[in-house]
Amino acid sequence: MLTKIPKILYKNKISEVLDDIRYNYGKLTRKGYIYGLLTIDQDTKIIAIDSRFDRKLNYWDLSSIGAALYGVARQGQDFFEASYLKRATLIYNDMR
Repeated sequence: MLTKIPKILYKNKISEVLDDIRYNYGKLTRKGYIYGLLTIDQDTKIIAIDSRFDRKLNYWDLSSIGAALYGVARQGQDFFEASYLKRATLIYNDMR
């Protein structure tokens, strides 16, 4: 079991983009807080996290939620002949 986040997840080109998104979100809104941004693929493989990702969060569990969301999006495409999922937000107790 991993107890530390592997450096490859927060020291790559994608994590630099995630850092920019997080920084610019703070400048734009001047309120709120992003606990962490991550990118995953449909197989629940984590590709990158932002360098200031809240270390208290279990990013493996969060990636599972993302993969489930991907599955829901695919089912929407298959069953409703819908286009791709443009955007999704998960909100738990006022946390996004």
